[in-house]
Amino acid sequence: MICTRADHDPNNMHRRASVVTGTQNFHLLLWITGAYLFCSGSVGLAHDGSVHTNFPVEHRQEKSDHSQTSLQTNVKQTLVRWHDVTEMRDIPYTKWRMEERTHSYTMKKHVPRVERRSKKYTIMIPESRTKIVQYATTKHRPEGDLQDYQVRIPFQEEVEKQYTVMIPVQQERTTSWTVRVPYTETLETMYTVMVPVEEKRTEEYIVRIPFMEKLDETYTVKVPYQEKTVAFRKVTKRIPVKTTKTVTCHSGYWRMEAKTVSENKHCASAENPCVPKTIYCRQWVPTSETREVPTTSWKYITEEIPYTLYVKKYRSEERTRTQYIRHYREEMRTREYSITKMVPEKRTKTVSVKKYHEEERTGTYCVTRMVPEKRTKPVCITRHRWETRTREQTLQTHIPELRTKTVRYTVMVPREKTCTYSVLVHDTMTEEKTERYHVHVPYSVSKKVPVTVRRSIVEQVKNGTTRQSGEIHSGDPNHSKKSA
Repeated sequence: MICTRADHDPNNMHRRASVVTGTQNFHLLLWITGAYLFCSGSVGLAHDGSVHTNFPVEHRQEKSDHSQTSLQTNVKQTLVRWHDVTEMRDIPYTKWRMEERTHSYTMKKHVPRVERRSKKYTIMIPESRTKIVQYATTKHRPEGDLQDYQVRIPFQEEVEKQYTVMIPVQQERTTSWTVRVPYTETLETMYTVMVPVEEKRTEEYIVRIPFMEKLDETYTVKVPYQEKTVAFRKVTKRIPVKTTKTVTCHSGYWRMEAKTVSENKHCASAENPCVPKTIYCRQWVPTSETREVPTTSWKYITEEIPYTLYVKKYRSEERTRTQYIRHYREEMRTREYSITKMVPEKRTKTVSVKKYHEEERTGTYCVTRMVPEKRTKPVCITRHRWETRTREQTLQTHIPELRTKTVRYTVMVPREKTCTYSVLVHDTMTEEKTERYHVHVPYSVSKKVPVTVRRSIVEQVKNGTTRQSGEIHSGDPNHSKKSA
């Protein structure tokens, strides 16, 4: 079946449908034939069993079902269906068990001891010595000379100085002010006083009078006593058992094997005379040897050892005792009591009230003012004048001179000494010890687990169940739209 590219074009199909829809039945049959050819050529099969078409179907729905079914053929198609199958699989996993092991280790410890040692040291001893040293000095020789110099001589001079003095002058002034004058006024006021009044009342009350009652009581006492019994305890002993076991030792040796060059297919000896005819190859030859090795295993023996046991037990004894019980009886009695009540009473008292009235008064006061006044006073001023004078001056002349002197000095002389001292020395000692430890050892265990697997089934389906959408659906809901 041959389909052109124009048959696959949907726009071309629409143009054909617009031309055919009209008048003649001949054009209608041609259109139906072209649609059938397009459908049979463009149908694709998906890998999961679903069949799809890729052309529009709205024009086919306008035609009769009788004309469509007459043109379809019974074509078989291959569909692949997928379904889930549960299988039991062995899955290995690792478990851990605790094992007790022993290992030996070497421990070093330090043992102290005292050791006497000696050492030499050097000390410095001071020693006094003398030596003659030359030194340079200067000798002073005085010389006389006349010199002129200026002198400031002070003298006093009297001058009049003018200054200002503030002289106080008093003036009288009159002022008036208001004064609050106190006076006392007597008034009578009423007040209320709470007067206490006693009132007697009678009351009845109940009194509980105690009395003793004698009663005999029987009680049970548990008296302890010891009973001698014999018991057994289990003691586990560890006994070494010497056995032998078979051990296979794998070893080997190297062997030299001679080979011909032509047999090894590297090069023929006839073609190249420089190549040797025989070569030697090194080959490993494995060997195995079985030996008997002595081993020591430990066997545990449980023994029962009797021992004496004292058990504390109790026996019951009945005893009698006298017990006094306190009881009470009730009596009705009468008593009198006083109640104090506060009764209000109105009274009158005289009260003095302090009041004020205002009075206006007049008074005279003095005011002091400062009036400036200019005055004159004589003032002595110190002044200076310069005078030239002559004086004799003695000058010191320095003459160099070389002298000698004896100097004492100290020298440190070394001297060697020996001293003895004690030293704490630690000796290292080695000790072998054994320690037990626990190890988690893994071992492999497998278990069966259900696993879901997807399986494929190939089926032959007739191409006769076409829907309006142009798809043939398979039973697998996860079908794909990819063409097969």
